[in-house]
Amino acid sequence: MNSKRLVCTLAMIVTLAMAGCGGGGGGGGSMSPTDGMGSGNGAGPSLGACAIGPVSGSGCTHQAGGSSFTFTINADGTACVGGICGGRGITINNFSANKNADGTWEITALPGVDPTPGDGGSIPDPSMMGGIPAAANNRPLAGNSVTQSSIGADGVTTDNIKVDVDYGTGRLARYSVANGDKWSLSSEDPETDEHSYGQLRSGLSVFAVGAVRPEEAAPDDPEIVLVLFTDIKSASDTDYLVWGTWNIAPNSIRDHRDSIEGVFATGSDPFTQGNLPTLTGTATYRGDAIGKYFEPNNPGQGWSAIAELEAKFGDGSGLGTISGRIHEFRFSRGITGEEVREPEVNVMLSQTDIGRVNSGFFQGATTGTFYDDTELSGRWGGQFFGNNESDGKPGSVAGTFGAVSVDEDRGLLGAFGAPKQ
Repeated sequence: MNSKRLVCTLAMIVTLAMAGCGGGGGGGGSMSPTDGMGSGNGAGPSLGACAIGPVSGSGCTHQAGGSSFTFTINADGTACVGGICGGRGITINNFSANKNADGTWEITALPGVDPTPGDGGSIPDPSMMGGIPAAANNRPLAGNSVTQSSIGADGVTTDNIKVDVDYGTGRLARYSVANGDKWSLSSEDPETDEHSYGQLRSGLSVFAVGAVRPEEAAPDDPEIVLVLFTDIKSASDTDYLVWGTWNIAPNSIRDHRDSIEGVFATGSDPFTQGNLPTLTGTATYRGDAIGKYFEPNNPGQGWSAIAELEAKFGDGSGLGTISGRIHEFRFSRGITGEEVREPEVNVMLSQTDIGRVNSGFFQGATTGTFYDDTELSGRWGGQFFGNNESDGKPGSVAGTFGAVSVDEDRGLLGAFGAPKQ
C-alpha cells in the first residue's frame, strides 16, 4: 500500500470515536482531464487508435460532447483517466478503456460513440463526486439504511447502504456493507480489517471496524475506506444500532471534491410506524457522532462529537417533531491523529416533522459554525429504532447530517447513533 495513505488504527478510532481516517491513496501518474496531452482530435471521437501502449506516458486526449478525457499509461502497466486509475479496466461515465492480454490498452467507449463490450470497473465521473460539500447538501435517503452521500439526483442521495453484522463469542464475528451493486466490503475480504471494542464518549460501548480495500487489491475498482460502529451486545441482541462512514478517492487526491464521501446509520429493530400516532410527550436521546471534516489545505480528517436529540410526540399537528444538536467536537489533526478539542464547532439539527413512513423517517436542514466562526448549513435526517421500551417510545434514533460553508471551503459530514435517556 502507498505510504501516503493514512490508515488509522482502531485503538485510535475507539479512543477518539473518530471516522474517516482514509484519504486517496498513492499511485503514480494519474492526471486530471486537462493535464498535459494536447488539445484532442478535432475530427471527432474514435475508438482504440491512440490508446495503445504499454509505453509509459503514452496516451491521448479526446474531446467530445463538451467533455475532455486524457488517458495515460503508467510505467507499472496501469492506466489513468481523470485522476482515476485501474489495472485491467476503467469506466468513467461514457469513457471506457480495457487492458489487452499483451499489456496494451484500448479505448472501448467514448462520449457520442457506441461503446464496445469491456470488463472495466464502473464508478462515477470525478466531476460528479463532489466530496463532503455535495454530500452535506444532499438530502438523506431512507432505504436499507439512512444514507447520505455525494452521489445524488435532484438533491437527494441515490446511494443505498445495506449493513449486516453478526455477534460471535465475546466479539463481532462478521460484518458486510454493500452499496447496491456498486461495491461491497466485508470481513471476508478486506486486506486491512481491524476490529476493536471500547466505550465511546457518551458511555456507549461499541465494536469498531476499520477496513480498507486498496485499489491494488481490485485493480478495476477504486480504494474504499470504511469505518463502522455498532453497539451490538450479544448473539441474542435484537435491538442494536450501526453507523459509519465510507470514502472512495482517486489515487491522487488534490481537493476535497475529488472524492466520494458517504455516511450511513441503521438499526436491527426499526420502530413500528403504526405505533407512532399513539405516542405523546417527549423523549431525549444522547449518543455519539463520527465523521470527517475538511478545511483549506486539508482535504479531510476524522472527528468525534456528542449527539443530543429531542422528540416531541403527538403535538397536535401530526406525529410530532424532532430536533437536536451535534457538539463537543474533537478533531483529528496531523499525521499522528492528535486529538484537538474544538468547542466552537457545533451543528444544529433544525426541528422537522416526524414522518409517516419508514419508522418516522425525518429530514431537515442544518445550521452551525466552524471553529473560525464560519457559518455552516446543510441537510440531516434519521429514523427511530427499538420497540421494547416500557413507555412505548422509540428506544433509539440514528441518522446522518452534513454542514458546509457557503464557499464550500470547509465543513463536516457525519453519522450518529443515540439511545433514549
